[in-house]
Amino acid sequence: MAKKKFVILTQNTTMKYILTSSFNLVADDCLRYLGKSSKGLKVAFIDTAADMYNKTEEAWLQADRTALVNAGCEVTDYTLVDKDKITLQQELSAFDIFFVAGGNTFYLLEKAKKSGFVELLKENAWKDKIYIGSSAGSVLLSHDIDAIKFLDDPKYASLESTRAVGLLNFVFFPHWGAEDKFQERYNKAFEYIYQKGIAVLTVTDHQYLLADGDTFKLITADDQTR
Repeated sequence: MAKKKFVILTQNTTMKYILTSSFNLVADDCLRYLGKSSKGLKVAFIDTAADMYNKTEEAWLQADRTALVNAGCEVTDYTLVDKDKITLQQELSAFDIFFVAGGNTFYLLEKAKKSGFVELLKENAWKDKIYIGSSAGSVLLSHDIDAIKFLDDPKYASLESTRAVGLLNFVFFPHWGAEDKFQERYNKAFEYIYQKGIAVLTVTDHQYLLADGDTFKLITADDQTR
């Protein structure tokens, strides 16, 4: 029997995807894969997933934003809330990078679906753009986020389906081994994953997934052996 491989489901996309657990911890390493200098690039900092937090006081969110600023990017805060498909396509076309920040993945998926962001990503509506995800922003590209309920609370969203963008045929699981508080959550998650036969990719805070075309590579920041 042929082995089932992790694959990128969206073929012939012209977007490049850099999917991280904690962007600020790998920023210097992963930004060299942009294919161009980061200085002057316009970034839409989509922080919708963090709407339930006081964003100015969340160190992890501000650290991601600061990392982009320090790299010379022109960063503009952007929300998916109260947007529609036409507005998103027009407004986001002005940016070079879509940075989709962390927070609650279920809430993010709800707003991404309602606004048309999910549909536009599936349609490859933006040519030659770069998508950078951090935590929830990376999980969003999974085929289904149901198993993430062990890491995130679904109560923040009202979803008819947990089917997501579907760029990947597995679930991106962030923060593997990051903090003690995640260990119990992961133990419960893997029992569920095993029973359901769900394919997952665990990614540490010092790793990121580089997806370009129909191939991908899992990279450990500052790993000289790659």
